[in-house]
Amino acid sequence: TLTNVGSGGATYRAEVERPKGSTIVVSPERLVFGSKHEKRSYSLTIRYRSNSEFVIADGSITWIEENGKHRVRSPIVISPGVGDD
Repeated sequence: TLTNVGSGGATYRAEVERPKGSTIVVSPERLVFGSKHEKRSYSLTIRYRSNSEFVIADGSITWIEENGKHRVRSPIVISPGVGDD
């Protein structure tokens, strides 16, 4: 969930730095707010193919206001699990 901190309406677009070995889909890719303190939700679908080293991978999603005034960054960390053999 993202909260608009601007003084009025605003539009933010998503910019994703994908963790190595992953594909990420953001839905929706743009969030449109009508007023200050309004909240909008989004979802991430993450697919990850681990390598043989089971390395933790990191990235982020950054929501950037169209006028460039505000940016909101959230980290993404992928930690491969160990399956049953």
